[in-house]
Amino acid sequence: MTPLASVAEFAAASTAVPLQPVVGQVGESLTERVFLYALFAAFVVSVLLGLFVSVRVLRGYRESGERRLLLFGVGVLCIVFFSKTTNFLLASALGLGTGYAELIATGWRILGALLVVNAIYDTGDPP
Repeated sequence: MTPLASVAEFAAASTAVPLQPVVGQVGESLTERVFLYALFAAFVVSVLLGLFVSVRVLRGYRESGERRLLLFGVGVLCIVFFSKTTNFLLASALGLGTGYAELIATGWRILGALLVVNAIYDTGDPP
């Protein structure tokens, strides 16, 4: 047997063996399903809590007209609601790669953080 023949035999034999173990669908066991439901529930609660805080702050802005409240409310909306829903919709529902979805969600977080920082340091004086 020549070395090339043994390499060819090895390659032919190794193609039938998977390199990674075959994994079943996610959520087959009870603990996996409970974990996934808890994860989804935490996602929904965080989105609803972010919406609640934003709506309360924006109502305060409507009553007082204070620019800081507007900046803070929109910032929280960007950080929590827009970033999470964008990430979920683009990655899960539309099938866009998680890298792209995370990049867009990070953009929302950065914009929200800039708005919140602006709300903190805003003097209220017109420029």
